[in-house]
Amino acid sequence: MPRVTVLEADVARARGLAEQARARPNPSINVYAENFAGDLDRNARNQQQTTFQIDQPIELGGKRSARIAAGEAGIVAAQARNRDGRLVYATELARAYAGAEIADRRIAIAEDEVEEATDDLKVARALVGAGKEARLRQVQAETELNTLQADLENARALKTAALARLSALAGITTPSPACRNHSWIGSTPSRRSAPSTLCRRRWCALQKPNGTPQRER
Repeated sequence: MPRVTVLEADVARARGLAEQARARPNPSINVYAENFAGDLDRNARNQQQTTFQIDQPIELGGKRSARIAAGEAGIVAAQARNRDGRLVYATELARAYAGAEIADRRIAIAEDEVEEATDDLKVARALVGAGKEARLRQVQAETELNTLQADLENARALKTAALARLSALAGITTPSPACRNHSWIGSTPSRRSAPSTLCRRRWCALQKPNGTPQRER
């Protein structure tokens, strides 16, 4: 789940900055060397001078405590953003599941209507062939069937778009067969196929603060 990963990375970054804020400034060591060749005018070649300097910054005025407090506040803010982001993501994921479920049911309804229209067309052709109905009856049945077939194709296209959105939110490149047959939402397991383990874990991962999927039962 890319979005959850980004939220967790933001919290980890805030914790790293807070840890760094607790560290004290590092000391520095400097070495200076002078008169490498000595004093040639006075023929004093042993007057080389080497100076070692150690600097240790000392923070005054509560600078370190203020820096630590700012780091802790950064962690709190990152955790708040994490919670808000998870809630928004969970809402969008639930809507995506619902949209995919609705699209799946629309396909089922459209398929039933196409089947009924096909039967009506067969009856109309039989009646027209027997001379019991005018040609107009068959034309009307054919028009109705073509319209319902177009609605069925549109419903299938909407389902493809809904699955693509669901896959993008869940971080799945290609939905598994169980995810495609996602009509388990809001239905009993005895009548609907259960979702795949991967699909369930995408959802369960949002229910724990640390993003760890819950154990499946």
